Amino acid sequence: MNYKMSGYWYEKAAEGGMASAAHILGNRYCEGKSRNYKKAIYWYTKALELGMQGAVEHQIGWCYEKLGDFSHAIEWYMKGAKKALVIQHITLQNCTKSEQVYLKISQKP
Repeated sequence: MNYKMSGYWYEKAAEGGMASAAHILGNRYCEGKSRNYKKAIYWYTKALELGMQGAVEHQIGWCYEKLGDFSHAIEWYMKGAKKALVIQHITLQNCTKSEQVYLKISQKP
């Protein structure tokens, strides 16, 4: 399958609701042969709307930075940072709960 044909099918899949396909299209436009940061932002945003997890906000910020739109870049970097902080907080809570359960279990005779 050639590059154009694969792009066609990724686009069909993304339009059908597949978040990972939208993310792949974002990557192709951000880093691939057809570099186009505006299209990358479109597909990364679509991937988020479809429920994509990960550092997508950072990737959107990076595209805005490459376009010279630093206010939007900062906005998206901050969204990513807040999301990461929330995830870290939840992970910390889960670890703390696990530790408390372990301590209770290990102290029983």
